[in-house]
Amino acid sequence: MTHRYRPETAKKLADPGCSPAVDYNKLKVTFPPSVATHSPQQTLYLDETGLLRRQDYSVDIMGGTGSTNYATEPRDFGGLIVPTKRRIYDRQPDNRPNTEHVTVAVDIRTLALS
Repeated sequence: MTHRYRPETAKKLADPGCSPAVDYNKLKVTFPPSVATHSPQQTLYLDETGLLRRQDYSVDIMGGTGSTNYATEPRDFGGLIVPTKRRIYDRQPDNRPNTEHVTVAVDIRTLALS
């Protein structure tokens, strides 16, 4: 069984980092100190099916550098939908990622669940 979060009250907006613009549900989240994460405040962009497509955050351990993390090419691994391609870019002041330079690239080919 596949479970997806569906934010019923999230604001719809066009993603400034995509061309042509795509409507995503924008969800601003604040994680408690007990959750280990890049930064406590993040913005998630979910598609119409509830899958994470983009994540904006500041990398606190790097002085608050703004980053945009794109999650693409989702695949089903035993009922768990996982984005198999992640690309992280520095985020510019206008909220657009600098796509001329990939900061981190992750490609998942296989995933074993236990």
